Amino acid sequence: MKTLKMMTTRILPYNSVRDFAVHLKNTHFSHRHLLPWNRFDTGKSQWWWLSAEPANPVFHLSKIVIAAEQSWIPDGEVFVGLNVEKGLSELAAPRQTEIMQDGWYWNRFVEDMANESFQKAYSHAKNVFLLTGLSVESSEWGHCLLEMEKDKLSELESEGGDNEAIIQEFVACQNVEDLKTTLTNPKATDYEWRWVLVAIGQFFTLDPTGSDDTPKCVEMINAFHAAIRD
Repeated sequence: MKTLKMMTTRILPYNSVRDFAVHLKNTHFSHRHLLPWNRFDTGKSQWWWLSAEPANPVFHLSKIVIAAEQSWIPDGEVFVGLNVEKGLSELAAPRQTEIMQDGWYWNRFVEDMANESFQKAYSHAKNVFLLTGLSVESSEWGHCLLEMEKDKLSELESEGGDNEAIIQEFVACQNVEDLKTTLTNPKATDYEWRWVLVAIGQFFTLDPTGSDDTPKCVEMINAFHAAIRD
């Protein structure tokens, strides 16, 4: 297991991830809906989405994630990028909202992710994060953080636990085409029972007294919006 943490020199002059998420919504993406992961205590939510639809949860949609204070995010940093999720089979899902349907964006994402439409967006991104477990509420999650240079991938950090086999499949991917193949047809025999979250973007440092790289962040988000065609 690698435990390297990737630090960034790009700055967002805000006190918290919530402050920055609200700024993005109000100033740059007023047509999007700002949704918290923690719907029951939004003041404490450290994971936010910019979504095309107001309903929450938004598992089935493409969305922009703005996240901090996660085990894979260094202290004082925020991760911003495209967020896509794979749901469960009807037999595996405890709730209707978690059943993978034909209309889930995941299906189009794995079909399009290696296409030219995504290349411009990838030129703005620096990392790919993958998270997987055997349900949405799994107590055992595995994850890996990959460095992205255009369509080339390399491991920065991984923690497999009970999910080691599938995490090692992700880590072995050397480029986006490899990752597409793995996400479409993995060796794991429990894939229909497995939730997968993918986030592609980059880290920014929160520093209220620092310079402002918000335009770079907005440029990346717009590139992903153009690629996903929503």
